[in-house]
Amino acid sequence: MSIAVNAGDGDLARELATLLEAETSDPSLRAIGAATLRLIDSSLDGDIRELRAELETMAASQIANGELHYYGVTMLNIAECHRHEGQLAQAFDAASEAIDALERTSAGMELATAYSVRAWATAHLRGVEAAAADMAAAVAVQPAIWRLQTTSEVADINGFYGDPNHAAHLLQEARPPSLPPAVERPLLLTLARVLMTVGRHAEAASVVDSVSMAGPNATPAFELSVLTTRALIAAASDSPTAGSVAEQAIDLAVRQGAGLWLNLALIAHATAGPAGSLDSRLRALLKSDPAYASMAADLITPRLHMLSEDVYEGVSAEMRFRPSRWRPALRAVVSGFYDSGLIERAVPLLEDVGQPEDIAVLRAVAKRHRRASALAGAGRRLIRRLAPRVFVEDLGRVTVVVGDRLIHGTSVRRKAAALLCFLLTQKDLSAARDQVIDALWPELDPSLGLNSLNQTLYFLRRVFEPAYHEDTSPGYVHHESEVIWLDESLVDSRSNACRRLIRALPADPEPDSVDRLTHLYRGRFALDFEYEEWAAEYRDWLHSSFLETVERAVQKDTGTGHYGRGIRLAQRALEVDPHAEQIEVSLLRLYRLSGAHAAAAEQYLHYSRAMRESLGVDPPTLESL
Repeated sequence: MSIAVNAGDGDLARELATLLEAETSDPSLRAIGAATLRLIDSSLDGDIRELRAELETMAASQIANGELHYYGVTMLNIAECHRHEGQLAQAFDAASEAIDALERTSAGMELATAYSVRAWATAHLRGVEAAAADMAAAVAVQPAIWRLQTTSEVADINGFYGDPNHAAHLLQEARPPSLPPAVERPLLLTLARVLMTVGRHAEAASVVDSVSMAGPNATPAFELSVLTTRALIAAASDSPTAGSVAEQAIDLAVRQGAGLWLNLALIAHATAGPAGSLDSRLRALLKSDPAYASMAADLITPRLHMLSEDVYEGVSAEMRFRPSRWRPALRAVVSGFYDSGLIERAVPLLEDVGQPEDIAVLRAVAKRHRRASALAGAGRRLIRRLAPRVFVEDLGRVTVVVGDRLIHGTSVRRKAAALLCFLLTQKDLSAARDQVIDALWPELDPSLGLNSLNQTLYFLRRVFEPAYHEDTSPGYVHHESEVIWLDESLVDSRSNACRRLIRALPADPEPDSVDRLTHLYRGRFALDFEYEEWAAEYRDWLHSSFLETVERAVQKDTGTGHYGRGIRLAQRALEVDPHAEQIEVSLLRLYRLSGAHAAAAEQYLHYSRAMRESLGVDPPTLESL
């Protein structure tokens, strides 16, 4: 996109710019004509750095003269230059300056292009998700006649930094039968790159060959981008011409000062070069600008086994930052019949960034390579990573939350709910098998108890996973040898959150920790099993520990004059246990000390009534408290 984009193809743009430079008496318009000519030359082999310097001089004059619209267009072209130079932070700043000016002077294609350039810079620097708003804005403000061009630019951003399949979807119906060259050539170039990223190399090569090299274009480094795309496609398809095409792209990129395309051409050249070339090239890029690794994900992924450990780790970090960009290439490697060394490198990465549909692919790899210890468990880590977490609300009535699914305890078989709650009371959420049987089936002989336990485990697993299958289960509950346990990384409960907090509290805890405990603790453990012996000890310990912690904190606040905080802590504790006498007495004192005499009188009525009903004695006077 450029100053002269409305002129259509580059030859017509050159004629108009030449006329503008020669015929007008307006110095500003003459400068624009001269800059446009240099801009058109830069689409072939002109130096982008020299173009940018000229544009920066022109922008300074325009802002000084109050020519806000011209200034906005010039800043847009400066942003484009920075982008092709590989200076993405500067491109972001210049595009932002252009947007600020153009929003006040233009609602047309220049503003849409400024949003597109900033989206590209944002995607490079911070990820494609961060660029979503600018991509949407570019499409929204672009006039309908040019919207296809913006769609192409958005697809290009997604193809390089985001989901290639989404990019392909954007382009699926984006090519009408006839288009002007200024729109068709960039669209075809984007299509070629997207086809490459989804593994359709022969089609990509055919499309890029159809992008005519005849005549100039109104976009900086356009012919270089065509040449670099050819090099990338050749390298991705292991073509014998990849090295020579990449060398041509490197030579042109150096002459034009186009760092963005230079780095991509260097990766293509290293891919086609001797062993170690790609490793060395990536090591340098990962230190300076790791986004280039994602832009060339399709070249790097089939060569993961050629990378040294430090480069592999660097690529892994970039992959986790832009997972959608790498998934198609990883899936192609993992599902293909490649060398086991490559698959061993790719499997852990797909487990890091994969989605539910990748589980079946990875488990198939595990079966296919069952004798290879490194691959025997393929898919297990992804299963666990994607598994919905289980949280048991076990203070008060029991409910189970599995991901976004709420299961009331009353809808669960009683023994399955009891087994779940029993394991939650145990250290490390685990217990010996005989211990479980003695607690839940004390009246049965061991063989019958074991049979009942196995049936209960069957039903408990299906509380978490209605369609439970051993091969694809993340393993919420385990029964191995003579031990039964819940996986602590997948299952948690409110009572255990309270237990961890209480045990972590020092003798003189911080007020914020006690405040957190009073929000967390909501009542006695598992009222569904109030009369079960196995629940009593844990229930009583947890409740008394809660009351003791709050009581000490309230007494401390009373002594230090933090009356408001002490009142809040005491009130929350009494909501949980209205019969906590010592805390209620402390609350009465705090009301009186803080001057809340009406609240003290009201609370005293409750206190005196409770004393008479529970103990049959008259309470001490309010004044004595």
